[in-house]
Amino acid sequence: MRRYKLYYWLENYNSILPTSLPDEDYITAITPLIDEFLKLNYGNRDMLYDFYEYLDGATDAAILAWMKQKIYLLFQAKNESYKRIYQGFTEEYNPLWNVDGINTETHSGADVHKNSGNDVITNSGTDTHTIDSSENRDITHSGTDTHTISNTGTDTNTETNSGTDTVNENTATFDNPAMIPKSQTQTINGKQTVNAMQRNTTTTDGLQHGETIADDLDVDTTDSFAHGHVITTQNGKQTLDEFGHVITMRRTGKIGVTKSTDLLRDHLELWQGLSFLDIIAKDIINTICYSVI
Repeated sequence: MRRYKLYYWLENYNSILPTSLPDEDYITAITPLIDEFLKLNYGNRDMLYDFYEYLDGATDAAILAWMKQKIYLLFQAKNESYKRIYQGFTEEYNPLWNVDGINTETHSGADVHKNSGNDVITNSGTDTHTIDSSENRDITHSGTDTHTISNTGTDTNTETNSGTDTVNENTATFDNPAMIPKSQTQTINGKQTVNAMQRNTTTTDGLQHGETIADDLDVDTTDSFAHGHVITTQNGKQTLDEFGHVITMRRTGKIGVTKSTDLLRDHLELWQGLSFLDIIAKDIINTICYSVI
């Protein structure tokens, strides 16, 4: 089999894909099938003109390395395009979803409020409170108090005597209790004295205050307050707000101006003619072979 046909390389070697391809989902999807797909559908393609320049003198290893380098550069150049095409092929959607669209609000990230540092309050110095006070008290007495006692009226004392005292000059012997006249005198009191006191005296006790007391108090007070206390505030507190909260609004669905039959027809026409594997295969053919007819 001639070496300038693509089929030769796909039949005799395991794969024409380079080993260092982008680490993407679409690479994983096409790798098991791409070589067989190329051989069956495009194996009769001739290699590019510059391939013939050294075909006769080059080894298979050199030619295979040339093909893999060309394919590697293709994937590097169109990686983003392939990713987005593959995403469109694999995205799930309802082709008849026409009116019932949905607005989806997604919150991600977080707002962060950070406090750092400290405020410092320093007290220094001393407040002094001084009270100087003196008192001068002068008490003066003047005038005279007069104490007067007056007696008016007369007390009358009347003494009345009645009865008679009797004197007997009798005596008695030890052996005769009868009284016998003797020269000894014995007085029998029969007289009575009655004292009658009639009080007609009135006593008046009068106190006249003529003394005056003058109390003179002279107070001299000085209140002195010296402010030596100092309060110093050092603001070391810092507040940092980091706004990492992100709100993503997504509208899915259609606006309801297209008929469901039109949507279905467009959907079938689109997918009947699309193959992601064929898109990649045609790009590889255009890179190492003559253009696809």
